[in-house]
Amino acid sequence: MHNEPKVFNIPTIKSDCGNLSIVDSINTLPFDLKRVFYVYENPAGNKRGNHAHKTLKEFIWCLKGKIEVFNISISGKKTNFILDKPNKGLYIPEKTWSYQISLSSDSIYCVGCSDYYKEEDYIREYKEFEKLIIYK
Repeated sequence: MHNEPKVFNIPTIKSDCGNLSIVDSINTLPFDLKRVFYVYENPAGNKRGNHAHKTLKEFIWCLKGKIEVFNISISGKKTNFILDKPNKGLYIPEKTWSYQISLSSDSIYCVGCSDYYKEEDYIREYKEFEKLIIYK
């Protein structure tokens, strides 16, 4: 399906009463959503994530503030993305090394996942991830 991280626009309904953005498995996500978690009160400059997943896919979007997401795909391609709007999100496929840096201390960001938490799905050591990279 999608082997590289990719930014998606989140469908938004605009009105005089405010905007409503919708994240779901039909209109936004390239996977079925099973878990959502969110990160907040993360000081500016802090690094989070810094791991990959064997099979889990993620979608990350910033509700408030600004974060930068750094990735290395299984093909070895390095990318980084700024997320600073609640109607823009980043798809992170499985076998992608990723970490986030909060660029503002008021950042609140959500991560939607294709599966429930399973510690055995994590690749926490970069040297282990390097062994998976297809093109070196």
